[in-house]
Amino acid sequence: MKNIHSKQSGFTIVEMMISTAVFVIVIVVLMDLTFIFIRDPLNLAKQKELEQDMTYAMDEMSFIIRHGAINWDRYPVGVPPNPYPLLYFLKNDKSPGLFHISTHKRTGLQESLTIGDGVMDRYLVGDDVIIDELNFFVYPTKDPYDLTNDVHAQPMVIISLTGHHIDDDSIKPITMQTIATTRYYER
Repeated sequence: MKNIHSKQSGFTIVEMMISTAVFVIVIVVLMDLTFIFIRDPLNLAKQKELEQDMTYAMDEMSFIIRHGAINWDRYPVGVPPNPYPLLYFLKNDKSPGLFHISTHKRTGLQESLTIGDGVMDRYLVGDDVIIDELNFFVYPTKDPYDLTNDVHAQPMVIISLTGHHIDDDSIKPITMQTIATTRYYER
């Protein structure tokens, strides 16, 4: 009887196609994992940078409010409506100041937080941060320094700030809030 097994050794074309397909799937999965492990630390660094810029802006505004006073005379009828998108204040040297959203350095749109007197402004956030919303809630709603108002409360400002990263939509926007009371109080 003849031997029906051939003496040829090797792989068939079907075996080669299956092994190539498995190899391609493994390579695609490994490349995807590599991109995830490279992209996540970069996104985390951008998120932290955004948080730091926003925190710096909140700290700077709180410090100025604590050491200054609200400039009640700059508001219509002496009462700032709540919420209000800008805050007039007097620095500790009694010079006037203003927190507001101004033209962004890179985009040219109204989306950067600045401090100044309307003439000489300086930016409180970096070039890569877009401010979406800035609101001030001022209490009491009447000037406590005016004796005819019968208000006996220390001025307090709630600051609400929302911003996002300019270049990367995958970075989540941040909303921060803080309360600052003025240390300056006289009757």
